[in-house]
Amino acid sequence: MKTRLFLAAAALLAAGSVRAEEGMEADSGAVEMPVAKKTKFYSTLPVCSALSGEVQVFCPGASDWKEAEVGRRYALGTEFRTMPGASLTVSFGPTTSVMAEESSSFATRPQKLGEDIRSIVLKGGVVKVIAPRNLPSGAFSVATSGFTVKDVAGEASFSYKVGGDGFEANLRCLLGTFSVEGRNYSIPRMHPTHEIRIRTSHDVLSTVLYGVRGDTVAKIDRGVVTRTEIDEDGKVKNVYENSYLEWSLSPMTRVQINRIVPAIGSKLGVSVMTFDAEGLLKNNFAYTEGLAAVNSGELVPASKEESEKLAKRAAEATGEQGETEGAEGEEASSEESTGEEETNEQEEE
Repeated sequence: MKTRLFLAAAALLAAGSVRAEEGMEADSGAVEMPVAKKTKFYSTLPVCSALSGEVQVFCPGASDWKEAEVGRRYALGTEFRTMPGASLTVSFGPTTSVMAEESSSFATRPQKLGEDIRSIVLKGGVVKVIAPRNLPSGAFSVATSGFTVKDVAGEASFSYKVGGDGFEANLRCLLGTFSVEGRNYSIPRMHPTHEIRIRTSHDVLSTVLYGVRGDTVAKIDRGVVTRTEIDEDGKVKNVYENSYLEWSLSPMTRVQINRIVPAIGSKLGVSVMTFDAEGLLKNNFAYTEGLAAVNSGELVPASKEESEKLAKRAAEATGEQGETEGAEGEEASSEESTGEEETNEQEEE
């Protein structure tokens, strides 16, 4: 009898443990969620997907230029150039490519293995970039010695020409957007059909921004300024902050930025002037980078219209004051004449 009860109890325990394990498996299965795979925009190495004419490549560690081959993958850091009448397309992934027209050149930048970002360096000619609109921030950039084009999403065309006094670049947005960052200025966003031209000296001490198409907003650095604040306890404190000028780079307008290296110290002195489409000076200021104590503020003289308005207001104010003084003078003279008449009448009596 005892043996039967023991066997029955053991069977119940075994059945309970099996059911518990089945329940745990069911629960664990319900908790597990499918892991979303991260979208990968680029292949490990770029591939020469199409070419026409004579195209050459200079691979990292090579001693000379070699002919490019269609379908071959090239290491990051390779420089590509097209001869007259030739063209090239380099694919960085299924949806991102760079096309170089004739007599053009660019280089890819080395990246760490696994980094899903890419960058090219303009060397000369005309280069077109095609990238998906959903690229994350910082995924693709175009670099030069004077500025960097960031967050390219869509289609954009860049021309780059090196001369004896510096280089000149035309940046045109064909589809989507991109931004531009340079020393003492930036362009937060360029839209389709917008185009600007940038000229920079070899020593990057002079930069000129020109408006070509559209109304592109340029953010110009005005240096560090001091702002006075009063806290709840009534204490006065100075707050230092960067100030900016938002200038519309419409066609025929320009921004001139000149920099100078000081004899003592390393902070550059910066002078900025803006000109409208008629060539008239609109803004003029100077500052030392990072120093609030050396900031001229706005130096541009008042325009002719503003001067006329100020003169008119001053004249009106002067006229009103003159009329008041004249009225008071007339009242005073009338009172004096009345007093003289009364005195004469008393003497006659």
